[in-house]
Amino acid sequence: MKAFQVQFAIPLVLNFFLSISAQEIVWLKRFDTGRLDYLASGALDPSGSLIVCGVTGDYGTRDVTLIKYTSDGETLWVRTYDGGADEVGLDCAVGNDGGVVVCGRHHPASYYFLVKYDYNGELVWAITDTVGDLLPNLNSVVVDESLNIYATGKAINNEAEEDWLFLEYNADGNLLQRQVFDLGYIDWETINSFNKLSDGNLVGVGTIGYGFPPVLNLIILKFTRTGDTLWTRMLDVKPQDDAYDITADSEC
Repeated sequence: MKAFQVQFAIPLVLNFFLSISAQEIVWLKRFDTGRLDYLASGALDPSGSLIVCGVTGDYGTRDVTLIKYTSDGETLWVRTYDGGADEVGLDCAVGNDGGVVVCGRHHPASYYFLVKYDYNGELVWAITDTVGDLLPNLNSVVVDESLNIYATGKAINNEAEEDWLFLEYNADGNLLQRQVFDLGYIDWETINSFNKLSDGNLVGVGTIGYGFPPVLNLIILKFTRTGDTLWTRMLDVKPQDDAYDITADSEC
Protein backbone atom coordinates (compact mmCIF):
# COMPACT_ATOMS: atom_id res chain seq x y z
CA MET A 1 0.00 0.00 0.00
CA LYS A 2 1.28 3.42 -0.88
CA ALA A 3 1.30 5.81 2.02
CA PHE A 4 2.09 9.46 2.54
CA GLN A 5 2.82 11.01 5.89
CA VAL A 6 1.73 14.62 6.29
CA GLN A 7 2.81 16.88 9.13
CA PHE A 8 -0.13 19.01 10.21
CA ALA A 9 0.06 22.40 11.86
CA ILE A 10 -1.61 21.18 15.05
CA PRO A 11 -0.16 20.59 18.54
CA LEU A 12 1.25 17.15 19.19
CA VAL A 13 0.13 15.15 22.19
CA LEU A 14 2.23 16.23 25.15
CA ASN A 15 2.10 12.81 26.74
CA PHE A 16 4.17 11.49 23.86
CA PHE A 17 7.03 13.77 24.80
CA LEU A 18 6.59 13.22 28.52
CA SER A 19 7.03 9.49 27.99
CA ILE A 20 10.52 9.97 26.52
CA SER A 21 13.11 9.64 29.25
CA ALA A 22 16.41 11.50 29.32
CA GLN A 23 18.29 8.19 29.01
CA GLU A 24 16.92 7.74 25.48
CA ILE A 25 18.53 10.94 24.17
CA VAL A 26 21.63 9.95 22.19
CA TRP A 27 23.02 13.48 22.02
CA LEU A 28 21.80 17.02 22.24
CA LYS A 29 23.47 20.05 20.67
CA ARG A 30 22.72 23.71 21.09
CA PHE A 31 23.81 26.41 18.64
CA ASP A 32 23.68 29.85 20.20
CA THR A 33 25.03 33.02 18.60
CA GLY A 34 23.45 35.20 21.26
CA ARG A 35 20.95 36.52 18.77
CA LEU A 36 17.91 35.02 17.03
CA ASP A 37 18.71 31.39 16.16
CA TYR A 38 16.20 28.87 14.86
CA LEU A 39 16.24 25.65 12.90
CA ALA A 40 14.19 25.27 9.72
CA SER A 41 15.17 21.91 8.22
CA GLY A 42 17.57 18.98 8.33
CA ALA A 43 18.81 16.10 6.18
CA LEU A 44 21.25 13.19 6.27
CA ASP A 45 24.15 12.93 3.83
CA PRO A 46 25.36 9.61 2.31
CA SER A 47 27.83 9.07 5.17
CA GLY A 48 25.15 9.44 7.84
CA SER A 49 26.19 12.93 8.91
CA LEU A 50 23.42 15.35 9.82
CA ILE A 51 22.99 18.66 8.00
CA VAL A 52 20.77 21.31 9.57
CA CYS A 53 19.89 24.71 8.17
CA GLY A 54 18.30 27.67 9.82
CA VAL A 55 18.54 31.37 10.50
CA THR A 56 20.73 33.48 12.75
CA GLY A 57 20.80 37.22 13.35
CA ASP A 58 18.23 39.89 14.04
CA TYR A 59 15.04 40.75 12.15
CA GLY A 60 16.04 42.75 9.12
CA THR A 61 19.62 41.41 9.06
CA ARG A 62 19.17 37.64 9.32
CA ASP A 63 21.57 35.19 7.64
CA VAL A 64 21.31 31.54 6.67
CA THR A 65 23.29 29.13 8.86
CA LEU A 66 24.22 25.60 7.83
CA ILE A 67 25.78 23.13 10.29
CA LYS A 68 27.15 19.64 9.69
CA TYR A 69 27.36 17.12 12.54
CA THR A 70 28.75 13.59 12.60
CA SER A 71 26.43 10.77 13.60
CA ASP A 72 27.98 11.12 17.08
CA GLY A 73 27.02 14.79 17.28
CA GLU A 74 30.46 16.28 16.68
CA THR A 75 30.40 19.55 14.74
CA LEU A 76 32.27 19.22 11.44
CA TRP A 77 31.65 22.72 10.09
CA VAL A 78 29.40 25.76 10.29
CA ARG A 79 28.68 27.98 7.31
CA THR A 80 26.82 31.27 7.08
CA TYR A 81 25.36 32.75 3.92
CA ASP A 82 24.89 36.50 3.87
CA GLY A 83 23.49 37.83 0.61
CA GLY A 84 23.49 41.39 1.87
CA ALA A 85 19.82 41.46 2.84
CA ASP A 86 17.49 39.70 5.27
CA GLU A 87 17.85 36.04 4.25
CA VAL A 88 15.54 33.33 5.57
CA GLY A 89 16.66 29.74 4.90
CA LEU A 90 13.65 27.43 4.80
CA ASP A 91 14.89 24.04 3.59
CA CYS A 92 18.00 22.06 2.65
CA ALA A 93 18.63 18.92 0.63
CA VAL A 94 21.66 16.65 0.19
CA GLY A 95 22.74 15.04 -3.09
CA ASN A 96 24.33 11.62 -3.51
CA ASP A 97 27.72 13.39 -3.72
CA GLY A 98 27.23 14.85 -0.23
CA GLY A 99 26.71 18.37 -1.56
CA VAL A 100 24.09 20.51 0.16
CA VAL A 101 21.58 22.92 -1.37
CA VAL A 102 19.73 25.50 0.72
CA CYS A 103 16.68 27.43 -0.49
CA GLY A 104 14.76 30.35 0.90
CA ARG A 105 13.70 33.92 0.44
CA HIS A 106 14.85 37.42 1.10
CA HIS A 107 12.64 39.69 3.15
CA PRO A 108 10.78 41.54 1.77
CA ALA A 109 10.27 38.66 -0.67
CA SER A 110 11.47 40.44 -3.80
CA TYR A 111 13.67 37.54 -4.90
CA TYR A 112 14.51 33.95 -3.98
CA PHE A 113 17.86 32.30 -3.39
CA LEU A 114 19.50 28.90 -3.79
CA VAL A 115 22.95 28.22 -2.32
CA LYS A 116 25.06 25.11 -2.91
CA TYR A 117 27.94 23.81 -0.75
CA ASP A 118 30.13 20.79 -1.40
CA TYR A 119 30.72 17.88 1.00
CA ASN A 120 33.35 19.87 2.92
CA GLY A 121 31.17 22.95 3.27
CA GLU A 122 32.89 24.97 0.55
CA LEU A 123 30.61 27.33 -1.33
CA VAL A 124 30.03 26.12 -4.91
CA TRP A 125 27.57 28.78 -6.09
CA ALA A 126 24.84 31.10 -4.87
CA ILE A 127 21.87 32.19 -6.97
CA THR A 128 19.44 35.03 -6.37
CA ASP A 129 16.76 35.67 -8.95
CA THR A 130 13.35 37.19 -9.51
CA VAL A 131 10.19 35.92 -11.23
CA GLY A 132 9.16 38.88 -13.34
CA ASP A 133 7.22 41.35 -11.22
CA LEU A 134 6.08 38.60 -8.82
CA LEU A 135 7.35 38.18 -5.26
CA PRO A 136 8.83 34.65 -4.98
CA ASN A 137 9.20 32.48 -1.90
CA LEU A 138 10.97 29.09 -1.96
CA ASN A 139 9.83 26.71 0.78
CA SER A 140 11.29 23.34 -0.18
CA VAL A 141 14.11 21.79 -2.23
CA VAL A 142 15.10 18.27 -3.34
CA VAL A 143 18.09 16.91 -5.28
CA ASP A 144 17.67 13.96 -7.65
CA GLU A 145 20.06 11.15 -8.57
CA SER A 146 21.57 13.28 -11.39
CA LEU A 147 22.14 16.15 -8.94
CA ASN A 148 19.45 18.26 -10.58
CA ILE A 149 17.80 20.58 -8.09
CA TYR A 150 14.04 21.14 -7.78
CA ALA A 151 12.59 23.89 -5.62
CA THR A 152 9.02 24.91 -4.95
CA GLY A 153 7.04 27.56 -3.12
CA LYS A 154 4.85 30.42 -4.20
CA ALA A 155 4.85 33.59 -6.29
CA ILE A 156 2.77 36.57 -5.16
CA ASN A 157 1.40 39.29 -7.44
CA ASN A 158 0.82 42.94 -6.54
CA GLU A 159 -2.72 42.10 -5.38
CA ALA A 160 -1.35 39.63 -2.80
CA GLU A 161 -2.61 36.63 -4.78
CA GLU A 162 -0.47 33.48 -4.73
CA ASP A 163 0.39 30.91 -7.39
CA TRP A 164 2.53 27.77 -7.19
CA LEU A 165 6.20 28.36 -8.13
CA PHE A 166 8.29 25.44 -9.47
CA LEU A 167 12.00 25.59 -10.43
CA GLU A 168 14.66 23.23 -11.74
CA TYR A 169 18.43 23.85 -11.86
CA ASN A 170 21.25 21.55 -12.86
CA ALA A 171 24.23 20.75 -10.63
CA ASP A 172 26.14 23.75 -12.01
CA GLY A 173 23.39 26.18 -11.08
CA ASN A 174 22.00 26.68 -14.59
CA LEU A 175 18.25 27.25 -14.78
CA LEU A 176 16.46 24.43 -16.63
CA GLN A 177 12.86 25.43 -15.99
CA ARG A 178 10.88 28.00 -14.05
CA GLN A 179 7.11 27.74 -14.03
CA VAL A 180 4.25 29.42 -12.22
CA PHE A 181 1.07 27.35 -11.98
CA ASP A 182 -2.41 28.58 -11.15
CA LEU A 183 -4.24 25.88 -9.19
CA GLY A 184 -7.54 27.71 -9.59
CA TYR A 185 -7.80 29.51 -6.27
CA ILE A 186 -7.92 33.27 -5.97
CA ASP A 187 -5.77 34.16 -2.99
CA TRP A 188 -3.77 31.31 -1.44
CA GLU A 189 -1.71 28.75 -3.35
CA THR A 190 1.58 27.52 -1.94
CA ILE A 191 3.48 24.24 -1.76
CA ASN A 192 5.19 24.07 1.62
CA SER A 193 7.13 20.83 1.13
CA PHE A 194 7.74 18.16 -1.45
CA ASN A 195 9.65 14.91 -1.82
CA LYS A 196 10.90 12.40 -4.37
CA LEU A 197 9.01 9.18 -5.11
CA SER A 198 10.46 5.83 -6.17
CA ASP A 199 8.64 6.07 -9.52
CA GLY A 200 10.60 9.19 -10.45
CA ASN A 201 7.83 11.66 -9.76
CA LEU A 202 7.38 14.18 -6.95
CA VAL A 203 4.75 14.69 -4.26
CA GLY A 204 4.03 17.97 -2.52
CA VAL A 205 1.80 19.30 0.21
CA GLY A 206 0.59 22.81 0.86
CA THR A 207 -2.32 25.20 1.18
CA ILE A 208 -5.00 26.55 -1.14
CA GLY A 209 -7.82 28.91 -0.34
CA TYR A 210 -9.35 32.33 -0.56
CA GLY A 211 -10.48 35.32 1.46
CA PHE A 212 -9.32 37.48 4.35
CA PRO A 213 -9.48 36.02 6.95
CA PRO A 214 -8.61 33.01 4.83
CA VAL A 215 -10.59 29.87 4.21
CA LEU A 216 -7.86 27.27 3.67
CA ASN A 217 -7.73 23.66 2.55
CA LEU A 218 -4.82 21.25 2.63
CA ILE A 219 -3.74 20.00 -0.79
CA ILE A 220 -1.52 17.08 -1.80
CA LEU A 221 -0.22 16.94 -5.38
CA LYS A 222 1.64 14.25 -7.26
CA PHE A 223 3.47 15.74 -10.21
CA THR A 224 6.20 14.98 -12.71
CA ARG A 225 9.65 16.55 -12.77
CA THR A 226 8.42 18.92 -15.45
CA GLY A 227 5.66 20.14 -13.14
CA ASP A 228 2.75 18.34 -14.81
CA THR A 229 0.12 17.43 -12.21
CA LEU A 230 -0.77 13.72 -12.11
CA TRP A 231 -3.39 13.98 -9.35
CA THR A 232 -4.45 16.14 -6.43
CA ARG A 233 -6.15 15.39 -3.14
CA MET A 234 -7.75 17.99 -0.89
CA LEU A 235 -8.57 17.90 2.82
CA ASP A 236 -11.28 20.18 4.20
CA VAL A 237 -11.86 19.57 7.91
CA LYS A 238 -11.98 23.01 9.48
CA PRO A 239 -12.07 26.57 8.14
CA GLN A 240 -8.27 26.57 8.07
CA ASP A 241 -6.38 23.38 7.19
CA ASP A 242 -2.64 23.55 6.57
CA ALA A 243 0.37 21.24 6.36
CA TYR A 244 4.09 21.91 6.33
CA ASP A 245 5.87 18.65 5.54
CA ILE A 246 5.42 15.36 3.69
CA THR A 247 7.26 12.05 3.38
CA ALA A 248 6.55 8.94 1.34
CA ASP A 249 7.17 5.27 2.12
CA SER A 250 9.39 2.99 0.04
CA GLU A 251 6.47 1.68 -2.03
CA CYS A 252 5.61 5.09 -3.47
